[in-house]
Amino acid sequence: MDLPGAVTSATLVITADNACSVSVNGREVARTDLAGGDMGWRKPAVVDVLGEVRAGRNVVAAEAVNVSEGPAGLLAVLVVGADAGERRIVTDAGWKTAGQEPAGDWRGADFDDAGWAAARAGGAWGEVRSVSYAVTQLWREFCLRRGRVRWARLYVTALGLYEAHLNGVRVGRDQFAPGWTDYRTRVQYQVHDVMELVWSGGNALGVFLAPGWYAGNVGVFGPHQYGERPALLVQLEVGYGGGSAQRVVSDTGWSVSGAGPVVGADLLDGESYDARRERPGWALPGFEDAGWLLAVQAEGVVSGRVVARSGWCAGAGGAGS
Repeated sequence: MDLPGAVTSATLVITADNACSVSVNGREVARTDLAGGDMGWRKPAVVDVLGEVRAGRNVVAAEAVNVSEGPAGLLAVLVVGADAGERRIVTDAGWKTAGQEPAGDWRGADFDDAGWAAARAGGAWGEVRSVSYAVTQLWREFCLRRGRVRWARLYVTALGLYEAHLNGVRVGRDQFAPGWTDYRTRVQYQVHDVMELVWSGGNALGVFLAPGWYAGNVGVFGPHQYGERPALLVQLEVGYGGGSAQRVVSDTGWSVSGAGPVVGADLLDGESYDARRERPGWALPGFEDAGWLLAVQAEGVVSGRVVARSGWCAGAGGAGS
C-alpha cells in the first residue's frame, strides 16, 4: 500500500483464527498466542504503528495459525489519519497469501510476492469500530506570573481514568481515579491542594488518560458501554496576595500523544507496558512535544452532571478521600 507523506496517526487492529504475528515494514508490532484457548480471536490486538509507517510504499505482513484443520482466518484494519482525511485499509481480496512460509525476508517492504495467490475474502466489512485500550498522554505548559502564591488547587475528572502530574510530581495517590460512576447520571471530580508544586514562571501539567469503565470493558458486557473514547476535564486555579487569581483549563491548547509506554490498560485485561516508548521529562516544563497532536474538544460524550466527590484530596503524596 502507498501512504502520503503527511501521516498524523496510524492504528492497526488485527486478529486471527486462532493466533497470529504481524509486522509493519519488517518490524514485528503485535503477536497473539494460543494461551487463552481457541477463542483468542475474539480479542484483537490494537497497535499504534505511527512510528513504523512511512511515506510511499508500506507492507503489512501477518502469519496466521489455526489449531484445527482448515485454513486460518485473518481480520485486520489499518486506520491512517492524514491532513487530507482518514483512510482505512482492510483485509480483502487485495491481500496476497501463501500456504507455506517462504524463504527470505517475506515480511520486508522489498519482498516480491508475485508468486503468491490473492486472498479469499470471507465477507463484506460492516461498520469498523476499533477498540483501543492504549493510555493517552496529555501535556500543557503554562506560565504563572510573579507574586506570592496564597493557594493553588487542581480540579480534575475524566470520562475514564486519569493520573495527573504537575511539574513532574504525581498529584495524589488514588488508583483508578475518579472512580466508577454511572456516567449518564453524574461524573465526580476531585480537588487537590497543589500549592507546594507550583512556582513563578514555567510550569507544566501532564496527565495519563485511560479508557477505564467509560470506554473499556465493563464486566461481561464488553467495551463502549458509555462511550468510545475517554475525555479529560481539568482546571488549575492559583490565588495570589491581593485577591487576584490565575486559571489553567483543559482546552485545545494541550498536546496529546497516543504512543506512550502504556500500550494497553483495561480493568479486565490488565496493563501492557513498553519501556522503549518512555519519554523522560514529559510532565515537566520545556518538554519537546514535536510529533504530538493538539487536543480536540470532546463531542457526543455520554455525561451526567459534574459533581464534587465528598472529602478532600491532598497534593503530592497525599491520600485521596
